[in-house]
Amino acid sequence: MEVTLIGGKGFSAAELRRAQDTVVSWLRSRSEVATMTARPDDETGHIKVVVQPKVMPDDAEEFTRGLQLPRLDNPYITVEVTLSAESMTVLPG
Repeated sequence: MEVTLIGGKGFSAAELRRAQDTVVSWLRSRSEVATMTARPDDETGHIKVVVQPKVMPDDAEEFTRGLQLPRLDNPYITVEVTLSAESMTVLPG
């Protein structure tokens, strides 16, 4: 296994991937989520997730809070969830 250290950021590339996997796995288990995409930023430790709900809610913030994302172990890694009514192509992997 290859580990790439990202100096001075407070997280490694492997930690960022694990955090993304944790968030994606959690969201896939949620019945209200139709599809999603997730993109990590190796520079900032920010994971951007776009979720397509099965039914678009009237209140996006309430819907996002209701997803109750898992707490990540590393405070330098953050997650941003946005909603999209558009169908998304989910890439394997």
